[in-house]
Amino acid sequence: TLTINGGTFTSEHAESYLIGTWGVTTVNGGTFRSVYNNVNAFAGKLSINGGDFAIAGYTGEYESADVFAESGVASIYGGKFSTDPSEYLAEGYVVNVTDGVWGVEISPEPEDVLGDVNGDGDVNVLDVMLILKALVDDEFIEDGDMNDDGVITLVDIIRVLKTVAE
Repeated sequence: TLTINGGTFTSEHAESYLIGTWGVTTVNGGTFRSVYNNVNAFAGKLSINGGDFAIAGYTGEYESADVFAESGVASIYGGKFSTDPSEYLAEGYVVNVTDGVWGVEISPEPEDVLGDVNGDGDVNVLDVMLILKALVDDEFIEDGDMNDDGVITLVDIIRVLKTVAE
């Protein structure tokens, strides 16, 4: 088991890895600079929670990347990268690119949209059908209560239909 909490790690050797793991490696922070690949999970488990990873100057025949999982498993929960780490993102995490740097962060919670009963991010005919079903079954669906009166009525259905038509 290897845990890296900080420090600066550099390599100027082409076609070599700055860190290769066959066991369990956790990177919580640090600065990683290499020509080819920074970290490779050869056969182990790699977790990256933070750190600043950058590669530059490689002109060889192989694809270079900040993170690579040859036969192991890599999961990224945070950090900044000079190459796209999307392939290794842990569930619930996203990449945001700013000035050529890929930053990993927790996915934002979807906004609660009034009328979006099924939670797909859009108010559409599917939501109208679910609100109609709630009216018929005398059920309450908070996101279907368009006038916030605490009950599902025809008024709510008319309002969600107007939203769909917009």
